[in-house]
Amino acid sequence: MDQYELELKRMLARREPASDFTSRVMEQVRRYSTDEKREQKVITFQARSRRVWRWAAVGALAASLTLAVVVEQRRNNRRQAEVAEAQLYETLMLVGEKMNQARTEIRRPRPEGVVQ
Repeated sequence: MDQYELELKRMLARREPASDFTSRVMEQVRRYSTDEKREQKVITFQARSRRVWRWAAVGALAASLTLAVVVEQRRNNRRQAEVAEAQLYETLMLVGEKMNQARTEIRRPRPEGVVQ
C-alpha cells in the first residue's frame, strides 16, 4: 500500500465515541425540539423556498416562450426574404429578356421609308 492508502485507512478506522457523546447528542435534540423559533424559521424558509422556485419556474417558462416567439418570427422573416429574393430575380430576368428584345428590334435594319 502506498502512503495515501495507509493514511486513509487510519483516518477511516473505527474509533470508540467519547464517554459524553450520548449526553451531548441528547442535549442538542432537546434544545432543537424546544426551540419554537427555530421551527418557525424552518417552516418560513421552506415556504419561501417553494415560492422562489415556483416563480423561478414561471420566469423560465416565460423566457422560453418569448425566445420561441422571437425565433419563429425570424424564421418567418427569413422565408419572406427568400421568397422576395426569388421574385426579384425572376423579375430581373424577365426585364433583361424584354430589354434584349427591344435592343434587337431597335438595331434591326429597316428599309427606308417604312415606319412602324
